[in-house]
Amino acid sequence: MKHYLLSYVSILCTVVVGHTLPAFAAEVVELSGEAQLIRAGTPQLMDEGIRLELGDLLMPNVDATLTVLCDNQRLWRVPSGTISGIGVGCPSRSTFRGLNSEYGPGGTDASIPYIISARKTMVSSDTPHFRWNPVGNTEMYRVQVRQGNTVIWQAVTPNAEILYDGVALQPGIEYRVTVETISDIGLGEFSDYDDGGPLIFERLEAEQVESVQAAIATIRATMEDPATQSAAQSAAQSVAIAHIYQSYQLYADAIATLETALMDGIETAEIHHKLGHLYGIVQLNHHAETHYQAAIALARGEANLDLLAHAQVGLANIKQVVGQSAERQEWLEEAIATYETLGDLTTASQLRELL
Repeated sequence: MKHYLLSYVSILCTVVVGHTLPAFAAEVVELSGEAQLIRAGTPQLMDEGIRLELGDLLMPNVDATLTVLCDNQRLWRVPSGTISGIGVGCPSRSTFRGLNSEYGPGGTDASIPYIISARKTMVSSDTPHFRWNPVGNTEMYRVQVRQGNTVIWQAVTPNAEILYDGVALQPGIEYRVTVETISDIGLGEFSDYDDGGPLIFERLEAEQVESVQAAIATIRATMEDPATQSAAQSAAQSVAIAHIYQSYQLYADAIATLETALMDGIETAEIHHKLGHLYGIVQLNHHAETHYQAAIALARGEANLDLLAHAQVGLANIKQVVGQSAERQEWLEEAIATYETLGDLTTASQLRELL
């Protein structure tokens, strides 16, 4: 077994779909048996000493042992026989620098039909699925899609969801969906009353859609037939596919993938943690809080302290966004205690500075 010292030289950021991911470095320091690295949808066999990037997926064989040295000098033993995202065991250090800059207010007022999807996301088809918060005692909703100030499509529906069937959406153009409640006296509550700010969405370029589809096909090809998969394997596949969607800012697709897994009875701490983070990105804070809470409960039951700590930090971020300072401090203190139990005193110290 070879051991490699992790160099602290600058690592070029990974650029995905026009946005830059935080500088990140991790390294494989122990590998016995075979393990695959899936990067940008392309699988390759790993060797000791290989550098890992944010967004990488790791899949050691069932009989393999894979250990990664994270950029904070923590060692992570990667679970064998399943797919894990590098961010699960080696989160970017930016996670611990106070409020997650991706998070913001929104998605908490149950009295308005705030947008659930498509919200701050790329979409991969010309018929996106729109969903919004159902408002009590509402019989009908008016749904509009706008390009700038121009309404390019509208419909009326009694449901809190609808498929878009208007003109073809063009890449590079910002669109916005709005929803208003309809009553006997006219229009009522409006989705734009949400605190989330401009809730735009864009159509992904066709070539990038093909890349997404190829990456997902690769993930599915590495796993067993769905009919014979264990629950753990199905969960790992769902999380891996969600990672691919997230790397292309297809947040709505990533969320739908994981929510479908939950509806199919596949429930793990990692699925809930991923949903908590994704809902935080699109500023649906009530949803994010619900999933972070579920992740914390399941991680405790699974004795998964790494994931428990990440979920505690995520929930503290959400509590800060919604203005619950006392609860934020409680969850930061919980996270500090978990990191101290893990022996990660560096991260515990960073979090303590935020109290």
